[in-house]
Amino acid sequence: MKAKWFFYLIIISLLFLGCTPKEKELPKEKELSGEVYIVTKGGQNIKLGLVEISVIDYDKMNTFAQSRLQSAKQEIERMKHDIKKAQREYEDKKKAKDKFYRVYLDNIYSRRYIKEYRELEEALSRKKSVLNRLLTAYSGYPKASYFLIGLPKPVQSTKTDADGKFSFKLKPGKYAIVAFSSIKVGGSNKDYYWFIWVNVTDVSQQRTILNNDNLLESECESCIFIISQLLH
Repeated sequence: MKAKWFFYLIIISLLFLGCTPKEKELPKEKELSGEVYIVTKGGQNIKLGLVEISVIDYDKMNTFAQSRLQSAKQEIERMKHDIKKAQREYEDKKKAKDKFYRVYLDNIYSRRYIKEYRELEEALSRKKSVLNRLLTAYSGYPKASYFLIGLPKPVQSTKTDADGKFSFKLKPGKYAIVAFSSIKVGGSNKDYYWFIWVNVTDVSQQRTILNNDNLLESECESCIFIISQLLH
């Protein structure tokens, strides 16, 4: 009888052991590879070696991106205010000059009026210079380098090889890819910036290409920053 109960006890113990939940397996890392190249206006395909490629956590990059965009919007509003003010001052000074010009013509040989008219011309020129400087800054804002300031620490980073190729081992999930390169094209330096989202899936191997199609200014579907939206 004891042997029979002992047998049942062993069976029950085995059943309990079989029901013990297994430890959750961590997702396996997948390979994300790619290459960086630029096609020039002349059709030349340039592979970019020694380009630093950074992989950044999605949540950290998303928070950073929203912060930089908000700061850029505030700066753009300030610039718009300064431009309107400069335009008013320029128009007021121009009206004053045009009004004085009629008086100046009636006293064209007077040293006093000649001096005052020249002073108005110089003042108008200064106002125009200020306005043009503000308009130039506004049209070129924000520069691509603005989005590199305070960039979150990458999860991983590497540099491209001589053929412009790179590779990472990453757990499945969404990440930001950030890269920058400066090369000489046509006798002058040209800067290239990439800020794109990538999804690493369960597929064993994935590829992502950094080229003209997903540069910062391309405003591509996977681009993190859409600059044109800031100016409206």
